[in-house]
Amino acid sequence: MATSDNLAFKLRDPNRILLTLPLLRQKIISKKISPKSDNIELQLTGSQTCNLHCWYCSTRRWGSGKNKTQSFFPPKNLKKLKIFQPKAIILSGGEPTLYQPTKSFGFNQAILTMAKIIPGVKFGLITNGTIFPSGSWTKHCQWLRISLDAGSSKTYLKLKGANLFDTVLKNFKNYLK
Repeated sequence: MATSDNLAFKLRDPNRILLTLPLLRQKIISKKISPKSDNIELQLTGSQTCNLHCWYCSTRRWGSGKNKTQSFFPPKNLKKLKIFQPKAIILSGGEPTLYQPTKSFGFNQAILTMAKIIPGVKFGLITNGTIFPSGSWTKHCQWLRISLDAGSSKTYLKLKGANLFDTVLKNFKNYLK
C-alpha cells in the first residue's frame, strides 16, 4: 500500500473520528466502547438562523440571512446530550447566539441547562460576533472564535451583507472581558 493510501486509511479510521455513526450508536445503546472514543466533543448546531447573508457561507442555502429559519433543536433534547458524556460542546450555526426555540428559552438558558445536566463540560462558541447575549453563560465558555472576515466596514458590508463591522468590534471587546 502506498504512503498516501496508508494516510487515507488512518484519517478514516473510525476510532480516530470520534463522531462516526457506529460510535454514536454504541454510546447511545451503552455497548462497550473503545477507550479512544470516550473523549467526545459535540458540535451543536441549534439552528441555521443567521442575521447575516455572507455570499460564501455554506449554510446560506439552509436559511441564513434574509430567509431565517426556526431553531430545530428543542430544549427537551438538550437533556438527551448527557448520554454522550461529552467533554466539550462547541456551539455553532447559523449564528448560535440567535438560538431561541421558544419565547422563554434562548442561548443563555441552553448553556446553563447543558452545564447543569453535564457537569464539567467545557463550551466553545463559533460566532459572527454581531450579538453579545445577556446572562451568565460566559462563566461556562472556555474558548471563542469570532468570524470577522474583514478589515474595514466597507469590506465587511460587501462580504456579509450587513453594516455591523463596528458592532462586532465592540462585541469583541465585551467577549474579551
